[in-house]
Amino acid sequence: MTHSARWDDERDLEDEKAFAFSGPSSTTDLIHEQARYDGQFCPQTEWLLSDFDSWVRNPYYKGVRTEEPEL
Repeated sequence: MTHSARWDDERDLEDEKAFAFSGPSSTTDLIHEQARYDGQFCPQTEWLLSDFDSWVRNPYYKGVRTEEPEL
């Protein structure tokens, strides 16, 4: 292995680690990530209440769309 090939492998590994641990970049991303996770367990529910007290449409819901519920 040449020096430059080794450096590329190390850089790729660091990029891969950064991607794997980066997580959501904003509160909105976090809310939607939570909906993607929680929604898979209750696909019959159209709206999910996030930890930030906001309603998010369940991406797994396949029924008739309704208006966002009031708190």
